Amino acid sequence: MHPILFKIGPVTIYSYGFVVASAFLLGSWLILREARREGLNVETVLDVLVAILFGGLIGGRLLYVIINYGVYLEHPLRVFMVSEGGMAFHGGLAGGIAGAVIASKIRKQSLPVILDLMSPYVALGHAIGRVGCLLNGCCYGKEVSGLGLVFPGETVMRSPVQLYESLTLLALFLVLKTVLEHRKFHGQVFAIYLMLYAVLRFLTESFRGDVPEFLPGLTLARIISIGIFFCGSALYVWLCNRRS
Repeated sequence: MHPILFKIGPVTIYSYGFVVASAFLLGSWLILREARREGLNVETVLDVLVAILFGGLIGGRLLYVIINYGVYLEHPLRVFMVSEGGMAFHGGLAGGIAGAVIASKIRKQSLPVILDLMSPYVALGHAIGRVGCLLNGCCYGKEVSGLGLVFPGETVMRSPVQLYESLTLLALFLVLKTVLEHRKFHGQVFAIYLMLYAVLRFLTESFRGDVPEFLPGLTLARIISIGIFFCGSALYVWLCNRRS
């Protein structure tokens, strides 16, 4: 756990912000390279990427603040201190999709093509971002007696759920990359991403120790994941029927 990487005079470089920024830059570079291979307009794809970045940041931060509103009522200025951590991925996903929808419409680019192109690299960026969570000490796991980590200032051992999520997301990236290379119709990769990510998040949520249950056995993330799975399934079926 190293929430602060280093300081340069009055400037503090936080590990979470650094890792997330690095993940976005790497993902963007790979997406643009894929866009060239697919024969897409690179400038158009870049514009959509910028829209996704802003939409994802706003959506992710907004949902996190809503979930943890008590902290921000006492310290409202901390709402803007994103580099310290505090992003809800489901909110970022919704905001990023909204950004993609708006930018694709403005730039007259096929939305399913764009979403297919970006889905594998969203999973890859998310996998890298979870390493930032581990360094920051957020999104931590439940207390365990076996394999686990002991964070500074604690004496209990916790499940390394950040690493579990990172590894499963890396596997998801590889699956989506394979599907992208052999897709049958536009939108297929994105629909599969929604379904598989929802399943993975539902499963790994059982290791989380930082989220309360809204219902017995169901955290907010699990409830949202169920909704995402059904949305992805419905989208897949609709696209299949449309193709037929």
